[in-house]
Amino acid sequence: MSTRSERRAALHGIARRIRVLMLPGLPDKGDIIDRVAAGGTAEKLRELAEHAPAWMPHAAEALEGDKKIDELARLSAIEYDRRRERAAKDLGVRISVLDKEVKTCRTRFALKAEPPPLILRLGLHHFGR
Repeated sequence: MSTRSERRAALHGIARRIRVLMLPGLPDKGDIIDRVAAGGTAEKLRELAEHAPAWMPHAAEALEGDKKIDELARLSAIEYDRRRERAAKDLGVRISVLDKEVKTCRTRFALKAEPPPLILRLGLHHFGR
């Protein structure tokens, strides 16, 4: 079965609008039947639907794209080169854009990396390295 995001993406361009309707008070994996059984009314459902946020494909894809770029940034240069063309196609971007995003992500990872312990740094300095 496809995910909700995949189903929404499949409707994009076909449906006039797609909204994300959150039904408060539902049990885990609950649906509209559970909502009605709990006393939900058609009027309240219409009100919730009217105020539901519109679903935009770029918002849903952004998180998945970020995960993919993080994954690619962790690869060796050789492995990244092997995968970059297909990854760019999957993400719907030019290879040059993907390269830039991966480079930015690698820089972010490098800045987050912890410096070596003080003893190691002092030891290397002591031996003239």
